[in-house]
Amino acid sequence: MLGIYINLFLVVLAVLALITGISLRIQEKSFSHIREFTLLFGITVFFICMGYALMGLSTDPTKAYIPRFVGLCGIDTFILLEFCFLLSDMKLKKSKRYLPVGFFVVYALFDILIHGDKHSFNYIRYDNYTYYEIAKLSHHYFHYSYITVMAITLFITAIFWYRHQKLTRDKHFVLQMFCANFFMLFAAIPDIIGGSFALRYQSLGFCTAFALVYFLYYFAVKRKLSYTLTIQNVSKEIFYTIDIPVLIFDLEGIVSLYNTSAERQLGITDNKNVAIRDLFSLSDVETLRLLAKAKNGESSQWLTHVKMSGEKCILKCSVKIDNLGEPFCLIVTAALIEVPVNEKV
Repeated sequence: MLGIYINLFLVVLAVLALITGISLRIQEKSFSHIREFTLLFGITVFFICMGYALMGLSTDPTKAYIPRFVGLCGIDTFILLEFCFLLSDMKLKKSKRYLPVGFFVVYALFDILIHGDKHSFNYIRYDNYTYYEIAKLSHHYFHYSYITVMAITLFITAIFWYRHQKLTRDKHFVLQMFCANFFMLFAAIPDIIGGSFALRYQSLGFCTAFALVYFLYYFAVKRKLSYTLTIQNVSKEIFYTIDIPVLIFDLEGIVSLYNTSAERQLGITDNKNVAIRDLFSLSDVETLRLLAKAKNGESSQWLTHVKMSGEKCILKCSVKIDNLGEPFCLIVTAALIEVPVNEKV
């Protein structure tokens, strides 16, 4: 039964990796190289965990090499992607990346063909779990020679990557990625030295390690992007610091959010159900027209007065559309117009 639970655990990791990679790819509109690499990392972890899970679930040991081959492709691709990500984030010219990346692509292809050969391992079915035993030591050693060369290369490149960063938060990001990769090294030890449990469930350790590295990378990327200069990251500060009243209304004309300028210049209190007519001198007809336009997704502009001060202002009403193309809120800015005191109402 333990074998079944292990395989189900790997399937869950595979699905979570794929979903998180796709979600970040969809949510982040900028930083194309980070979101593209996140998606690719998620896909490779999906292949790693799903491949070895299907190998473990395979009831026919003679066919178990097929999903294991898929998992091995995921492993070599993941490591290669890490190297490409470092070079890309260091902003090296593409011409300088071709030679090292090309070399390791060829190296990885040889590793996949040799270590992924169906005769490299003997597959055994035991306690609802299919595992493998080494049949050709030379193939096994070639694989770990590839892993060793890539580990040394990544270590050296990561040092240059760290020195390339200027901001402390970017250095922390590099350190997180650097430390996370040690999980993969430690997870490979049982597969190298063997042992009864490690021999039978060797895929559990390194599949979990690759997934853990990916999820640590994912959350580190989310933190990194939250402190990058984008409209999304600074919009909250702009909303509260801009010296123009900004109000968010629902489609019934009730205030949902407002900034400090609106509170100060329009006299808004914490009372609930403050309507747009409570703040501005709009007639019933104007209010109905304004809300009707908003419900139809149309922006509008109105010349009116602030009820508290009597100052003339221009209301600019913009409609926010949801993911289904329907309006869900009304964003209003009130630009006050300086007028002589005797013209105030």
